[in-house]
Amino acid sequence: MNCDLNFSENILNLSAAAERDCAARFDEIDANCQLWSARVLKAFQTHNVSTADFLEITGYGYDDPGRDKLERIYADLFGTEDALVRAQMMSGTHALYLTLGALLKHGDTLVSLSGEPYDTLRSVIGTAGDSRNSLIANGVKYEQIDLIGSDFDLAAIESAFGGAA
Repeated sequence: MNCDLNFSENILNLSAAAERDCAARFDEIDANCQLWSARVLKAFQTHNVSTADFLEITGYGYDDPGRDKLERIYADLFGTEDALVRAQMMSGTHALYLTLGALLKHGDTLVSLSGEPYDTLRSVIGTAGDSRNSLIANGVKYEQIDLIGSDFDLAAIESAFGGAA
């Protein structure tokens, strides 16, 4: 059937053959989706999620039962001891910046053991761009040890941390 889109029979036959070739993989993906959907539903049931958990919270947020439940659900689903889930964290790089900014203070040194970080992390560190909020702008020192091929330079790492090569 051409559906008035002017596709040749050859193209339609190739498309149908490709779908048949991929059917087993698509079935695996569908089964995985059903499994994880059931796990998420079970976690929601286990933690008694209700409409009240989705209400807007105002104030300082010292007590946010919905957020706390969400974090317990994430921990259950990912098999972790705890989870930190915040809508305010916009990306993985943002989460890394928040973590590094909390851990590193003026005068501390951040060492990359695997060469140059990716582009947006370089701007967070302060080796690219000119952000007043980068780690370097706030007094954190940065050092970098490049990889040798695709391996860590263990001698350079040991030397950087005062060990013997």
